[in-house]
Amino acid sequence: MEKLSWNELNPVVNFALLLKCEPSFQYGPRIIGNHQLIYISKGKGIGEIGSASYVAEAGDLFYYGPGVVHWFRADEREPFEIYGMHFDLNKGLEAANDPLVIREVGPEEIRRLLHTENGLMIGEQGLDFLRVEDKQQIKGTPIPELLMSIVQQYRSSSDKSAVANRGMLLQTFVLLQQYQGRDESAMSPQERIVRDIRRRLEQLAEQPYDRGWLSVWSGYNEDYVCRMFLKVCNMTPHRYHSLQKIQRAKELLTGTEWTASELAERLHVGSLHYFSKWFKAATGMSPIAYRRRQRLI
Repeated sequence: MEKLSWNELNPVVNFALLLKCEPSFQYGPRIIGNHQLIYISKGKGIGEIGSASYVAEAGDLFYYGPGVVHWFRADEREPFEIYGMHFDLNKGLEAANDPLVIREVGPEEIRRLLHTENGLMIGEQGLDFLRVEDKQQIKGTPIPELLMSIVQQYRSSSDKSAVANRGMLLQTFVLLQQYQGRDESAMSPQERIVRDIRRRLEQLAEQPYDRGWLSVWSGYNEDYVCRMFLKVCNMTPHRYHSLQKIQRAKELLTGTEWTASELAERLHVGSLHYFSKWFKAATGMSPIAYRRRQRLI
């Protein structure tokens, strides 16, 4: 198990992808030379990390480190869609170009490695401590959008990709620490209000943003709710709603045959010209280019 302080954390993403799995698709048993996060965005399946077995469903985030045996298999009827990234914890940005070390393992080696301890510990025990476990549920948090953005940034092959992905992966760890182990009883009244507002913003992603929602849903002054939301989520409610709208646009571009004009009308983002400009500013590509790329993956 890796242990380091927050000041030592200097991550570098050296591979990231979106994998739309065929029914019963499987990878592993294998081990890798660095660290990996796997986010299940759709569908379901099963997997093993070390000696532990898991059901993998939409919203689940899995982690495994160097030398930890793992394998995953997509469901036969509802195969999962995976956002995955390999990363190192403390290296220079030039490590973004390091080759991946991935090795399939046989039965004898599996038995020898089966109880290799998995997990990642950042910080000291206390308020800011983060322990990344085999599996965490992150649905309803801002984390999935960050992971998807890391994949998009990596695929862009831009000169700034490595530094941009370092920033987003650092933010991912900060948010994981913030949301870890939080159940209803552990939440403050403010956190419960923010959680409910997030859910409503997700449900109304296709609608135009209305700041008046905040006071209606919470019973508090809109400015107060905005400050509360910013403190808990590190972004404003308007920004969170915009991210959900972008995600909805991606889903519709991938899963429907609607034209860009029809999507602009459905998502209430103005004219076709404005929709295309808005989408490209957020994703780095036009709606049509995004649809074409997704269907080639």
